[in-house]
Amino acid sequence: MSDHDSADIGGRNAAPANEAQRDRAVGRMYDDGQDAETRLRWAELAIAASRRRGVTSGIDAARTLADEVNVRAYAIREFGVVPGDTIRDAADLCETVFRGIGRRTTRSARSCRHGWR
Repeated sequence: MSDHDSADIGGRNAAPANEAQRDRAVGRMYDDGQDAETRLRWAELAIAASRRRGVTSGIDAARTLADEVNVRAYAIREFGVVPGDTIRDAADLCETVFRGIGRRTTRSARSCRHGWR
């Protein structure tokens, strides 16, 4: 890595790299030829890359939130709800959505805990 390359980390080339990483991770998360544990690791990577992309490229918070919600909802639908899990906790997913849109979460999260299908 040259000095120029290292100076650009998080700069103009970071957004396309994060976008590519997110796309690759989402694709591999969907690959049912891989075991569940591997696919869940890809889901974590997709979420992290999406968040980094939001920071480095100035993509609005709503799009970053939508990316995370889509990945987490897919993981819950595909692998089931796991309370306390960083990806598959349905109540936490609901709270994340409501926080992201500026709503109070107490009653909404409680209803999510009991009504996720």
